[in-house]
Amino acid sequence: MAQPTSNPKIEELRFRLKADPKSRLFYPLAEELRKIQQFTEAEQVLRGGLATHATYLSAWVSLGRVLREQGKNAEAIEPLSTALQLDPGNVVAARFLGDVYLALGEKVEAIKKYKLVHALLPSD
Repeated sequence: MAQPTSNPKIEELRFRLKADPKSRLFYPLAEELRKIQQFTEAEQVLRGGLATHATYLSAWVSLGRVLREQGKNAEAIEPLSTALQLDPGNVVAARFLGDVYLALGEKVEAIKKYKLVHALLPSD
């Protein structure tokens, strides 16, 4: 069954973000859009918000994830690398980056990121 293109939560977040374009509400809006597979809009929302909030770690990870889910693996490297620069111990960013490198056939880079994940979270 296809997901609806909108819901009351998304509409509320859009309204609140429009009222305060510099707020950090872009991130929850983008995540809600990602959940219903509205990847193009989620990407636009994240890029717009990150232009103002360049150190918003979760938003960088989310952008990498959205790009990856669109099959834009090469483009996902930059936001995920930025997330790791902001927080070198971010397991989620490291794992997604490993997955991206693996999808691109860059096995050495993928192994490096998976080793980082293992070092940060040995039970993984």
